[in-house]
Amino acid sequence: MNGLSKFEDGKIYEYPGNYSYYNEKREQRQALSSGDSDQSEKEKTAQSKKREIRRIEAEARNFLSRKKREIQSRLLPIEDAISKLEKKKSENESLLCDPSILTDSEKVQTLMKELKEINEELAVFMQKWETIAEEMDQLNTKEE
Repeated sequence: MNGLSKFEDGKIYEYPGNYSYYNEKREQRQALSSGDSDQSEKEKTAQSKKREIRRIEAEARNFLSRKKREIQSRLLPIEDAISKLEKKKSENESLLCDPSILTDSEKVQTLMKELKEINEELAVFMQKWETIAEEMDQLNTKEE
């Protein structure tokens, strides 16, 4: 049998023909294997980029979630205060509708003064609530 046999990469390769034929076939085989490794590298790079994108997206979701919890923790005490003030306001308004209270001008003045203070506090808390609610809306918009 004319030709060459070559042991490479744990395999025996037969090259029937002369040395030029051997070189040509060996270069083709190497080009194919380097092409495979180039393709493999491209696939690895693409997978790595996808993992990085998923990691960044997860970090963004976690950040938004932490921010929402922080905003919610600021919102709850304000909502509680508003609820208590509205209850007190309702009680005072009910008392002012009571004919027996209306005969006591001093009591009426005290209730009116409290009602005014409650309305002022409510206005402050409502403004705070609106500001924080806008922050939450902005986060929800970013999430979409």
